[in-house]
Amino acid sequence: MTFASTVPFFGYLASALVFATFFMRSRVRMRQVALASNVAFITYGIVGSLLPLVILHSLLLPLNLWRLWEIERTHKGILAAINGDLQADWLEPFASTITMHDGDRLFAQGDPGNAIYFIVSGTIHLVESGIELGPGSLIGEVAMFSPQGTRTQTVVASSDARLLSMSHDELISLYRQHPDFGVYLLRLVTRRLLENNARLRQASA
Repeated sequence: MTFASTVPFFGYLASALVFATFFMRSRVRMRQVALASNVAFITYGIVGSLLPLVILHSLLLPLNLWRLWEIERTHKGILAAINGDLQADWLEPFASTITMHDGDRLFAQGDPGNAIYFIVSGTIHLVESGIELGPGSLIGEVAMFSPQGTRTQTVVASSDARLLSMSHDELISLYRQHPDFGVYLLRLVTRRLLENNARLRQASA
């Protein structure tokens, strides 16, 4: 194989790898193949003296590496959360941070339920039921998923607290990217139901 014949080989290889990404359902696998195509295109550009192609894929290579790291980080965070890790910091790239001070009201009973909240630090008080929630707890899931879409509790901070807020669209987007996130939500909702049942049993005893 002569040097001249190797130039189009790398071009065909890179093009085939790009084409293959359109058949990838796994976001991880798609990024991995995209990285391979970046390397092939850079090689093709170097041996073929195609500077613009080298520059383009030299820029795309670290971007694909970053996205792959981000996907893996989120996936590991979800798995850790499913297995009982109360830390919700891994959600920060997908959510808005809310800082509250003792006595601040998050929402009132009857308000529209247009967001769901994850407690990162501090404690939150549910006024009507008298329940205190801490880090790792979920707030606002009833209004988010119920047909009425309204808040069933008034929620205030009982200490300085930091929360992560996600809208319905952000929630659905994260679930589509990481289906395991749905399992995490189910775990949180189930835990709340079990805790509420335990409180009712104690109150009636």
